[in-house]
Amino acid sequence: MEKNGGREKEEIPVHQGAPHGKFHSGLSSSELGEKDSEILSLTTNCPVTMLRISQKTDIPFVECLFRARNLQDMGLLRKLSDKCNAHGLYLYLAEERRV
Repeated sequence: MEKNGGREKEEIPVHQGAPHGKFHSGLSSSELGEKDSEILSLTTNCPVTMLRISQKTDIPFVECLFRARNLQDMGLLRKLSDKCNAHGLYLYLAEERRV
């Protein structure tokens, strides 16, 4: 609590949803981390949703989506155009790596 002109003001966190700072700050668009490698390995040869990846890896769903976007920007992951189920989740597939 902090005093504000004689009144006590309770500090309320700005954002109580996804813990953005926990994973956004440690990501670089040019580096692949262990979690990125897990996502790519699960999307190799078999399209899968980020929800399924989140369940299999214990990576939070929002973080999976963020990492998927970074991997797409790097050309390593492709979001398929059709949504796969009634929940409207997209399928993702790892791109073949060209040497």
